[in-house]
Amino acid sequence: MLNSNLKRALAALVRRGGMHRADLARQVGVARTTSTNIVNALLESDLVVGEFASSPPPDGEVRLKEKLTLSPRAGLVVSIVTLTRRTVVALGTLDGTVLALESWPEPVDRLGVLRLGDAVDAVNRLRTRDDLADAPLRSALVTVNVQTDRQTGEALSNDRDSVWTRANPARTVAEMLDVPLVLENAARLQGLTAYVHETGRRAHNLVYVHLSHGVGLSFVVDGRPITGSRGGGGEVGHMTVNRKGPACWCGKYGCLTNYASLPALAALEGVAVERLTPRRPGETPAARLGEATVAEAGRWAGRALGEVSNLFDPDVLVVGGELSRYGDVLLGPLGEELRRTSLPLVHRDLRIVQGTSFDDPAALTAAAFERIIQSEELVEELVETITQDRGLV
Repeated sequence: MLNSNLKRALAALVRRGGMHRADLARQVGVARTTSTNIVNALLESDLVVGEFASSPPPDGEVRLKEKLTLSPRAGLVVSIVTLTRRTVVALGTLDGTVLALESWPEPVDRLGVLRLGDAVDAVNRLRTRDDLADAPLRSALVTVNVQTDRQTGEALSNDRDSVWTRANPARTVAEMLDVPLVLENAARLQGLTAYVHETGRRAHNLVYVHLSHGVGLSFVVDGRPITGSRGGGGEVGHMTVNRKGPACWCGKYGCLTNYASLPALAALEGVAVERLTPRRPGETPAARLGEATVAEAGRWAGRALGEVSNLFDPDVLVVGGELSRYGDVLLGPLGEELRRTSLPLVHRDLRIVQGTSFDDPAALTAAAFERIIQSEELVEELVETITQDRGLV
């Protein structure tokens, strides 16, 4: 409970990032004199740092406005993002400022628990930096590329080949780091990333679809992913698009993932899926799918997304994943089929955008830190812990 002006000031810095003193006073709703006392207390306790501390004005120059930001000593947040072929680990301050980031490629078949172990090792290694050694960990976001139960932390997949079979990502990381966790699905985080980087936060209702080794979906409303009661919202990959289609590992027939995922398309063309996906950003894949195959995948995806759009009425649809790199070869047929299967009011002003940030480590990290502080309950819990640790009222 934020029952003091000092706690409300801390919470404002967590939610909004660095601010000048006058802006902070307005956010808390106090007079400048009261705000000065609060800021002085925060500075004395090393929870906040002024920009002049590291960048003082030249001799003789007077600067009246100093921006205040949270110090690493207030605590650190951790982001662990596991994608099909990449892991991204980052440390930041509570206001989302990135302090350290590491990213490395992963074999597709490497077990999830081993990836998480490597990620935690990276966190501990990054914390040995001189400027971070005394900074306590406060919270972590763990993102995995499989359906997970937000309440229990367990990964749920009927796919016997899944690297997350019988895994509990939340429990695994919690036992290693001992901090409050936010558990998220990769496609949901990529949707928030698209909202920030593809639309500049200007979308009201955004749908993000990820066409890669699987098919994922994210709904983002006013900057917040809508994930469902237990984190399962957006599993469009197992929407039936052809009742006479092939059997899916989920037990149904004709699921979208059988028509618009890289493994399905690679099998269709007799190409090893590993040849279609570069291990590192910027690399050219060893093989490419034929344009007719990609266009047909776009039509199947558009059919499903037309129905999704009828339900959600988005103003922006962002298409990401490796298949999105085929550009208009994919997006053209996808858009045509979407407009054919959706209502005029829904598709008339809908923008379809090619995603670019879905595997960008810096973009994913920024979105991950933002996702952590979207929980009002967690922010209040963090502020209570910080003030108790420092003996502040």
